[in-house]
This record gives sequence, structure tokens and C-alpha cells, in this order.
Amino acid sequence: MARRKTLRSDLAWATPDRIFVKDFDLCQDLLGKLSLGDMAFLEMMDRRPTAAESTVFNAMALTLVEHGLTPSAIAKSALPQPISSPTTQPSMGPRPGPPSSR
Repeated sequence: MARRKTLRSDLAWATPDRIFVKDFDLCQDLLGKLSLGDMAFLEMMDRRPTAAESTVFNAMALTLVEHGLTPSAIAKSALPQPISSPTTQPSMGPRPGPPSSR
């Protein structure tokens, strides 16, 4: 049987039974031990982040995910809203509140 060649790149490489990312064994060293932000930091900086770097980097990554309060959404909410009347109700209607205890 022909011997398999090891695949390798600058980011990761694999053998028939192991995967390595930046010189770390994916299953032994990374899975369950790094957050998504820490993994992104590792791939960009070629090292694991310190505790302080992890806190800041994960906070920055979280703000990139939360895009509901973008300047365009804030500007749109500042625009005059149409006047509702009984014949022109919003399509979704008001949210139902908790059940009444009456």
C-alpha cells in the first residue's frame, strides 16, 4: 500500500488520525478549551490570547454580531412614524401581554 503524504498549509494540516491548527492538536488542545473569539485570535495572531486580550477580543467580536443598533437602524427610528387609525392598524399588531388575572 502506498504511503499517504501529510497535507499541510500555513493554517492547518492533517495526518490520517489527527488535525493540527497553528501547531495545536484540534481535538486535544482546542476543542472545548477555546471560545470562538479565542480561536479567531489564534488564527490571526499565531498565538493564544492572554486573559485580558481574550476579554477584549471577545467583546469586540460580540459587537460585530449584534447589528440591530446600527446607525442606519437608529436613523430610521428617528424618522416620523405614520399615524395609526382603526382602519390602518400595523400589520403585526401589538404584542400580547401576560394573561390578565381578572
